[in-house]
Amino acid sequence: MRAIGFRFIEDEGEENPIAKAFALAEHITGVPLTEGRFEKAVYLLGAVPN
Repeated sequence: MRAIGFRFIEDEGEENPIAKAFALAEHITGVPLTEGRFEKAVYLLGAVPN
């Protein structure tokens, strides 16, 4: 995780945790997560009644 920019300092506040999560996902999968990829993606949604 250090290789992709995570720092482990106890006194450090959490800086941009969403970006860190995407960086980890990109590193694990090898799939570049670019803005264009998200803009062109097809999203399927559904609703679940109460």
